[in-house]
Amino acid sequence: MVGTWQRCLDRLASELSIQQFNTWIRPLQAIEDDSSLRLLAPNRFVLDWVNTRFLDRIHQIIADEVNDPAAHQVRLEIGEAVLAPTPEPVNLLS
Repeated sequence: MVGTWQRCLDRLASELSIQQFNTWIRPLQAIEDDSSLRLLAPNRFVLDWVNTRFLDRIHQIIADEVNDPAAHQVRLEIGEAVLAPTPEPVNLLS
């Protein structure tokens, strides 16, 4: 499912106003695997707004993008993706 969320973002960007997209969709962080997409909202307000106004459309777009939409889950949660720490630079000159 690599790239499914990006393709969904591209479609939403073409369907929504710039303000709607930047306010409600851009703050979502996605965690993807082969059978699910977890969308992490930064707070309850964004989660509720996306759930009420955009989640059905997100489901439709994802169903269009994957081969077996019945086996694919989209979950909306409050949270923040934990990124792997950036390694410290190594000084090879010393």
